[in-house]
Amino acid sequence: YSDAPGDATHFQQILGQALKKLLGVLVVVLLAVPAFAAPTSQGNFVVTLPLFQYITYNDDMYKAIYGDDETNMIIGAENYQMGVEWFVIDGLAIGGGISYNTWDESETEVFTIMPTLTYYYAMDKLIPYIGAGFKYIDISDDPVFGDGDGYSIFGKLGLAYMLGNNLALFGEVQYSYDTLDVDAGDEDGYMLSGSLGVKAFF
Repeated sequence: YSDAPGDATHFQQILGQALKKLLGVLVVVLLAVPAFAAPTSQGNFVVTLPLFQYITYNDDMYKAIYGDDETNMIIGAENYQMGVEWFVIDGLAIGGGISYNTWDESETEVFTIMPTLTYYYAMDKLIPYIGAGFKYIDISDDPVFGDGDGYSIFGKLGLAYMLGNNLALFGEVQYSYDTLDVDAGDEDGYMLSGSLGVKAFF
């Protein structure tokens, strides 16, 4: 019976390795559960993609562009618009977005960078949120303004509804004050918009 202790030791080694693997799996699962249960937890990210936007443009700046106050409806992501935010603490996210588009049928190119600060309040499947941001605007080859740049200060209020662990539908309203410093002079305006789209938390 001299081999019995060796057999027992071998069995213990196998059992120990199995337990270590099981423990490793449990640690991974336990680390992942908070992200699934609370998508707004510290360290998570959220990517926002608007799919429908209804926008009203008002005041001198937009009258110079459109000839009068203008209402516009956009279906699909506004060309390359998207936003990414990172939760620095539970519920509070910093981030921003970029967009590139053209105005009307002109050759005008508009590039924007938008740092944002947003607070999300998770209530099971419903996640209301409020935020603010600053948008830098660069304009090229506009037939009215020429070249130049400007900025926008905006606030937003929205509600997301979780469809699963990671994906949510959202609705949002946003108000912004806009100003441009271009070849044609300085112009101010304001914009009110409503958006529908998707958010992905991970």
